[in-house]
Amino acid sequence: MNIKPMFNTNEMVSLEDYMRSCGVADTKEYLNNQYVEPWQKYDNIIEMAQAINNAIKMRDKFYIITDSDFDGLGTALVQYLYLTKCDSTVDIKILMHNKNPKAHGFEDDEIMDWFRNESKEHIGTIWIGDAGSMNIKECKELSELGYTILISDHHLMSKSNDYAIVVNNQASEKVINKSLSGCGVTFKVCQAIDWLNNTNYSRDLISFVHITNISDSCGFTKTEQQTFRFWGLQMLYPTLLPFIEAFNYKGGTTNKDFSFGIVSRFNAVIRVGTLEQKQALFTALATGKNIDQAIDICKKCKTQQDKTRDSLLENNITIELDSNIVVGKIDTKTPLTGLIANKLLSKYNKPIFLVHERKNGTVEGSCRSTVDLKELCSQSKVFNYAEGHECSFGISWQKENEPKVYEWIASLTLSEPHIDVLQSHTINSLPKYLFNEFGLNKGLYGQDMKDPLIHIHDITINSNDISVMGANGRTIKITKNGIDFMWFIIANADKEKLLNTPYTLEVVGTMGINEWNGVRTPQIIVENFEITESKQKTVDDIF
Repeated sequence: MNIKPMFNTNEMVSLEDYMRSCGVADTKEYLNNQYVEPWQKYDNIIEMAQAINNAIKMRDKFYIITDSDFDGLGTALVQYLYLTKCDSTVDIKILMHNKNPKAHGFEDDEIMDWFRNESKEHIGTIWIGDAGSMNIKECKELSELGYTILISDHHLMSKSNDYAIVVNNQASEKVINKSLSGCGVTFKVCQAIDWLNNTNYSRDLISFVHITNISDSCGFTKTEQQTFRFWGLQMLYPTLLPFIEAFNYKGGTTNKDFSFGIVSRFNAVIRVGTLEQKQALFTALATGKNIDQAIDICKKCKTQQDKTRDSLLENNITIELDSNIVVGKIDTKTPLTGLIANKLLSKYNKPIFLVHERKNGTVEGSCRSTVDLKELCSQSKVFNYAEGHECSFGISWQKENEPKVYEWIASLTLSEPHIDVLQSHTINSLPKYLFNEFGLNKGLYGQDMKDPLIHIHDITINSNDISVMGANGRTIKITKNGIDFMWFIIANADKEKLLNTPYTLEVVGTMGINEWNGVRTPQIIVENFEITESKQKTVDDIF
C-alpha cells in the first residue's frame, strides 16, 4: 500500500490537531456550533428578497425548477415551504427535468418550451436555486418574454448575468464560505426575507441545508458548515424522519449515514424515476402525505438504478485510455455516468473521464477525481467545458479534438495515488486512546475532513483469530490484541483470502467503538487490506 501518514507514529494526536491539519481555522469556534455567516455579505440579496416579497404581495405566480440532484430537490423544498409559510395561498408551479433528467437549470429544451408556451397566458417570477447562474442566453429570452428571474446558486460564474437577479456565494467577494450548497445560498435569501418581514420562517428549514451540504460533497472545514450540521440535526424537518428511519443505517445521522442512506435513495428517484415518481417524492417531503408510498418508490428506484449501473459497468464500457487519467467510453446515453464513474474511481484510484459520443460530434460525460482537476481542465483549452466541482464535474470535448485531449492527459503531472492516514502503527504500537479520540466523534467528519483512517501493519493472523458472521456469512471479524477488525458485505474472493491462514495482514480502516451489553470494544472498519503469506514453521524456526 502507498500510505501517507499525517502524523508521526510517536506523536500524541488530538481531534483538534486533525481538524487543523484539514484546514479548520479555529477549532474552538468550529466546535461551538454558533457561527452563521451574515447573509448581508451576499451581493444582490436585499434586491432578491424585496423582489420575492413584492411578488408575494402582488400575487404573482412563482415557478420553481428543481435541479437534477438532491441539492436541487432540497433547494426546491426550501423555496416551496418558505413561500407557503409567508402566504399559504401563494400560487407555485414546480417544474422538474423529465425527458433529460441530467439537465441543469434552463439548459433543457423541454423546460424552455414550457415557459414559451406559458408566457402566452401567464407571466410570473421564476426562482431557480442550485443552477442557472451561467444560463445567460436563456435568461435573456425569458426576461424579454416578461418573466422576473431570480437565481440563488453556488456554482462558479465566469461572467455576470444581466438578465436575472443572482445571489451566489462564489461571486460575492465578502463571503468566506464558498463551500455552501445551493440550498444553503437559498436559505440565506430566506433569512433576508425574514429580516424584511420580522419573521423567522427560515429557522425550521435548516436541516435541508445540512443534508444538501452532504449530498453535494461540499467541504466541511468552514465553521458555518458545522453550525448547519449541529442545528440541522437538532431540528430535522418532520417529513424527513420516516425516510431516515427507513434508509439510514440504524437511523444514524452521521454524514456517511445520510450519504449512503436517504441521499442515495432520493438521487435514485431523481436519476431513474418517472416524472410521477419524482412528483410523489417531492409531495411527500413537502406535505407529509403518502410517505409510505414515497418510501416504496425510493426502494424501487434504487434497485432499478443499481441493476442498470452494474449492467452498464459490465457490458457497455470500453476503457480507451489508462494513463494518469482513465478515459472510459459508454456506448449509450444514461443519467448514471457520475455513479458509474465513482465505481471506476474506486477500482483505478485515479481520475476518471466517463464519456459518451453524441451524434453531433461532441463527447460528453462525467469526471470523478482523486485530486482537484476541474480548473486544470478549464485552463487547458482542449475541452468544450468542465463545469461543476473540482473533483466532480461534467466534461465535454469535440471528437475531432480527441488526440489533443489525450496529448494533454499525457502531459499532466499528477501526484501518485496514495492513501492519507492519520498514523501508521504495528498492532502492538497502536495506542488505544485513538479510538476514544476519533471513534466517538463520527458526527464531525465530512468532505475535506473525512473520517480519519489508521494504518496497521505486520498483523499475524491464525485461524482462531477469525469469525464468520451474519446470516449469509458475508461479515468477517478478526480479533487481535483486543481490537475487532471488521469486513462487512465482503466479496467472496476477499473472504477466501482471509480464511486461508496463516498470514500477515496490513489494513487501512476507520476507528470506532462497538458497545454491546455494556462492553466497549475498539473496532476498525477495514477499507483496504493486503495479505502476505507466512512461511510454514520449520525446525530452525522453532529451535
